[in-house]
Amino acid sequence: MRRTSGSRGGTHVFRDFADSEEGNAAKLDRYLERAINEALNDPGDDFFGSLVKAEFLGRSLTREEIMGFANLAFAGGRDTIIHLITNSLHYLAANPGALEQLREDPDLAKTATEEFLRYFSPPTHIGRVVAQPTMIHGHHLEVDDLVSLDRRPNRHVAFGHGPHTCLGAPHSRMIMTTVLEQIALRVAGMRVVQEDETVEELGSLERVAGYDSLLLELEPRTAG
Repeated sequence: MRRTSGSRGGTHVFRDFADSEEGNAAKLDRYLERAINEALNDPGDDFFGSLVKAEFLGRSLTREEIMGFANLAFAGGRDTIIHLITNSLHYLAANPGALEQLREDPDLAKTATEEFLRYFSPPTHIGRVVAQPTMIHGHHLEVDDLVSLDRRPNRHVAFGHGPHTCLGAPHSRMIMTTVLEQIALRVAGMRVVQEDETVEELGSLERVAGYDSLLLELEPRTAG
């Protein structure tokens, strides 16, 4: 039995072909603009209507803020969960002992989810923009400086932290845990048949984020 998992364009949806009318970012923006216009004219109980009716510090959200929330909701959770799942399945296929451990104790699925999130953290980096001059560990920071989140000693920040924690974190955890539970229940063995790595590049940074395509062969568990 074989399963294919793949993704293209999600991680870079904000910047790939940004100047092109046919690029991912432009297509997403056009859809969001239409949906926001409709919600402004007739706000319903859906996602866009909720954003139009939302208030912050006694005022409605600006159009730019609405657009920002919509972008995060639609683009932020695409390749993140896809890469998390494919990286985790690839690891289990390459490490039969880990799959056997999971199969013997399915309750480890939640612990494994957190470890996969830490080790295969889908976003390259989660940052914060400095709102006022401050000092952090001896470093002076000015307004609009960009800083990265850290973890000490080992609690991961795959979903950010504090009031800006990812809105989709509970859903992502549920998806990954369910996948692992079903793998433990249904799969006796896994083998990588073909893989095409997703290499993420931004300036001098280069890292393997996941897979454009991953073909696995799964051996089903037999009854009894």
